[in-house]
Amino acid sequence: MGKAKKPTAGRTEIRLGGFGGQGIVTAGYLLGKAAILEGKHAVLTKAYGPQIRGGWVLANLIIAQEPIDYPEVRSPDILICFAQDAYERLRPDLQPQGMILFDRDLVSISTEEKARAIGIPAQQLAEQLGKRVVSNNVMLGLLIASTHLVSKETLERALAETVPPQFRELNLRALEVGFAHFA
Repeated sequence: MGKAKKPTAGRTEIRLGGFGGQGIVTAGYLLGKAAILEGKHAVLTKAYGPQIRGGWVLANLIIAQEPIDYPEVRSPDILICFAQDAYERLRPDLQPQGMILFDRDLVSISTEEKARAIGIPAQQLAEQLGKRVVSNNVMLGLLIASTHLVSKETLERALAETVPPQFRELNLRALEVGFAHFA
């Protein structure tokens, strides 16, 4: 896969999509919290499908240097897909030079998009750590390594402040795996 263009400074719109149980909203929350810890502004909105469990989930995050006067993501700079359906539904709104991060075991992207996409086996890597549910943090590690949107240390701090103590080490390892997978 080629290296995608990094988002521009100032305001970055990120859309994460997948199914319930994949940690989509948590990933958006952690990234937004890390941005705030760095003195940036962040707004997170989320949407769920009608199913109680296993339905589609969407998280929209805006990170900006200035106060955010309009909180809706309209044309994301970064699209993170944890499911094929998410890619197919959300891809049309992506900026022409936008970046796509995806779980390559769960999502097939079009050939013409490969130059701006980075795929890793996030779920498989998470399973190797012992819990599939941390694939969201594997993907966040990849995002930070490829964009430097926030620092790795700040994201680790946001995670440590948010995740229950018994799950911190596992989640921090998942971040590291995603980060190292890009390098």
